[in-house]
Amino acid sequence: MARTQNNKEKQLGNCRYCNTKAGLFKDVHEACSRDADVAEAELQTLMTMAVESGVEKAEFDKRFNGLMERGRLSVQQAKSLALKFADDVTHGLAMGSPVSNEEAERIGEIFKSIDAECFNDPQKLITWEGYVALIHSNVLYQVMHKEVPYYNAEAFRDFRLEDDEHPILRRYATLAEYKTISTGQTYQSVSVPIGGGIYYRLGASQPRSTQTGLVHVADGLLLITTKALYFSSPITTFQISYYSIIRIESFVDGFGIYENYGTGKVFIPALLGTKDEGWYFYNLVSALMLW
Repeated sequence: MARTQNNKEKQLGNCRYCNTKAGLFKDVHEACSRDADVAEAELQTLMTMAVESGVEKAEFDKRFNGLMERGRLSVQQAKSLALKFADDVTHGLAMGSPVSNEEAERIGEIFKSIDAECFNDPQKLITWEGYVALIHSNVLYQVMHKEVPYYNAEAFRDFRLEDDEHPILRRYATLAEYKTISTGQTYQSVSVPIGGGIYYRLGASQPRSTQTGLVHVADGLLLITTKALYFSSPITTFQISYYSIIRIESFVDGFGIYENYGTGKVFIPALLGTKDEGWYFYNLVSALMLW
């Protein structure tokens, strides 16, 4: 009898929200689950409002704490949800148009208020897709307004730049080029009648070339400055001044450059976060061409 009672107690789980008995083989009360869903939806609305238009800190804290209590959410659960919602809204905002310095600083403070410790861990920080897009978008805003974005001079000490030339970023990247190669042979011939309905085929095979698209050239370091693009690798090293570019091509994960001579060059930068950044590099180089 005692053994049966113990088994029954093991089958009665606690609600993950209120931590009281939830019932046989259950881990949540239906009422608690509904309250949590309502609180989550209202938290999403609050974060959308905070990112898009701003909310006074006192009002934000009051509503945030009220939602935690109403939804029986732990501090960690509430912060995790708030960060996700803020990041999603920020990503859409950053992709919509370049974000000004004031707006970037205001939105950045929202992220810091949720999880300030992440700003001491770059590897964790770059997992925030919206925040990375925000930084990119703000750099575009500065370049379009002829402002030099902030950069850490120590990171560029190994480059010799002109006095009025400023680095924007450095990133490892793959260089590819459009090339054509021979893909085999084609047979051209003519049929000559030899009688009796029989034909003898005369001809010769000739090489056939086709456009094969992008071909890997090298992996190296890409440097983008206010005056030019630089690429350095064990195989090839070169500089491309913006005035020599006649066309730029957009890729999901990179960008292509066409000069007034030679073949097109395609750069695929190493991924900084978790989202493709071709949109950023395309717009950045396009803006620098007008610098």
